[in-house]
Amino acid sequence: MAPKSNCRYETSYTEISPNFYKARGLHYMCKEGEIALLVIKECLQRKIPVLTLHDSYIMPSQYSVSVAGTVKSALEKVVGVNCKVR
Repeated sequence: MAPKSNCRYETSYTEISPNFYKARGLHYMCKEGEIALLVIKECLQRKIPVLTLHDSYIMPSQYSVSVAGTVKSALEKVVGVNCKVR
């Protein structure tokens, strides 16, 4: 059962309110972590220095296209969808 709340967001966003208090954020944080680990492992194997910052990756500019491809592949593997990576 959802906790009682005086917050207006529950009534302001009724189309998504059934998803409140379901711990869905934990599921998506786990998926983001899986993607990041795949990217880091691939970069380590290829000797590419990479730093993660939330859902972003910082690397020397000469590797940006290669790492973007790695992120795209990891996202497809973990989530199962094709996406545009910037």
